[in-house]
Amino acid sequence: MTEPDFSALTALNSLRYAVGVPEANDARGGSIGSAALLCLHEHGSPQKGIPARPLLEPAMDGAVESIAGAMREALLSALDGGSPRSALETAGQAAQAAVLAYYDAAPWPPNAPSTLSQKRGGAPLVETGTLRRAISYEVRQAGPK
Repeated sequence: MTEPDFSALTALNSLRYAVGVPEANDARGGSIGSAALLCLHEHGSPQKGIPARPLLEPAMDGAVESIAGAMREALLSALDGGSPRSALETAGQAAQAAVLAYYDAAPWPPNAPSTLSQKRGGAPLVETGTLRRAISYEVRQAGPK
């Protein structure tokens, strides 16, 4: 009886994908980066009168099946000796697509009149498109447990 080769599964287990604003996409004009801006919208700021406009969690909740399918493919690929990183790239792309689709279609709370007076347009989370363009994914090594 031959021992199974678990090296691909070990490699898959050592990788994670993350969706949001990777450090490489964080730069933007002004005093706040895209990652901090996304966090502000995710949680809101009662002190500043900014309502929460969650994006990541509801987008992921709405895409569970497509992301689970991509993760299933990652596992099968690893079991067949394929590249775990490549399969996780597919899962990351599915997660990014889900977030961008939700971003475009969500029923956002309207902007306050004070915000409208400072913006070029009236749509919440949209003025220059910088935040939307910054949303991506990355596959990276898992941290220590």
